Amino acid sequence: MYLTFSWQKPCHANRAYLLREMGFNFVMVERDSRSTITKINQEKEDKSRIEANIKDIKNLVQVFISIKFKYIPKMANNVAHHLAREGLQMNEETYWVEDIHDSVRSVVEEDRRRIDPG
Repeated sequence: MYLTFSWQKPCHANRAYLLREMGFNFVMVERDSRSTITKINQEKEDKSRIEANIKDIKNLVQVFISIKFKYIPKMANNVAHHLAREGLQMNEETYWVEDIHDSVRSVVEEDRRRIDPG
């Protein structure tokens, strides 16, 4: 089962609890910002301009049995950008929790080819 949405402040804490209520105990968060993912995964305290966001995100660890933060290159992140564009066109918050939507299938295949061209 997949769930996708834009994970942006100030809503990420509310969305984390929603994920938990929906039965998601093991979560993988992917971002195309290597520096943000590095800061989230570091033990030491962050002193950058996004310090407050990093602290908030690190606090989400206690919500789930497991939450991992993974860097994904922009060139292989077209699905997230496609879904974000679709979401911005809607007037309400929408969650995709079912099989892959037809409008996204070709974008997923394209991302897979970019990650593993063999």
